[in-house]
Amino acid sequence: MSRAIGADDVRRFVVEYLTGMAQRFGVKDLHLDDDTHLLEIGVMDSIGFIELVLATEERFGIALDLDREDPLIFTMLGGFVSMVTASALR
Repeated sequence: MSRAIGADDVRRFVVEYLTGMAQRFGVKDLHLDDDTHLLEIGVMDSIGFIELVLATEERFGIALDLDREDPLIFTMLGGFVSMVTASALR
């Protein structure tokens, strides 16, 4: 059964996750908005992105199907948030 997941909840989770990663890598002044490319902010590589996906799936109890989505979109913060909220409704 599907359940709605709020975009604000997803965004907050991702920002907190990335902030934690930034602290571990010594990145200061992490600025995130919907157009931020998650792989270009200096806190994770492609493996780190998969770890974010897995953490998000666990946190929200969903399964994300990356094959159904455009990587140019879901690697941006806004696109990732939209993908998560849409996946919850499938």
